[in-house]
Amino acid sequence: MSLLKAKTSKTRNRNIEIENALIAATEEDIKRINVNLPKSIYKKFKAKTNQNEISISSLIRQWVDDYISEEG
Repeated sequence: MSLLKAKTSKTRNRNIEIENALIAATEEDIKRINVNLPKSIYKKFKAKTNQNEISISSLIRQWVDDYISEEG
């Protein structure tokens, strides 16, 4: 494993730990959403979230929060 890949993996794992702690701290029940995507799109999506050091779950929660906060 390259040094860059190891560093990125370590950072991503730390972000996931923080995310999980925040979820646990809300003490709110969590619901799971499943999305069917073509494998090629999923691979690109996962690569981009890794590049931006954000988890897929965090990004989707952000999108949902933005969507329900919209006017109209």
